[in-house]
Amino acid sequence: MARIRSLKPSFWTDERVIDCTRDARLLLLGMISHADDDGRLVGSGPALIGVVFPHDDVTVRQVERWRDELADVGLICVYAAGRGTYVSLPGWGKHQRIPKRYPSTLPTPPELAVGS
Repeated sequence: MARIRSLKPSFWTDERVIDCTRDARLLLLGMISHADDDGRLVGSGPALIGVVFPHDDVTVRQVERWRDELADVGLICVYAAGRGTYVSLPGWGKHQRIPKRYPSTLPTPPELAVGS
């Protein structure tokens, strides 16, 4: 399904973003583009390569390092559910306006599941 996502100009000067490497920032942009309407996506290294870097010569280890770099500064949340690894984007609802939302088919992140 095609998705249109918003990116505020302040993205480029956000302190957490500018503290990340160029490749981690590119990964973040790709994850924003491919996240579902609840701000979630499959977050394993191979899955991220498939959607963000399908024609680039990058390794799973590199992509997982960039992903973990983003998590370390709080730009994403990486979580495991069952046998899978997933990513959620904190503040998704604050930054994205989804007129016709489709509920996520991916597991709920632990920080959202508490108290459910």
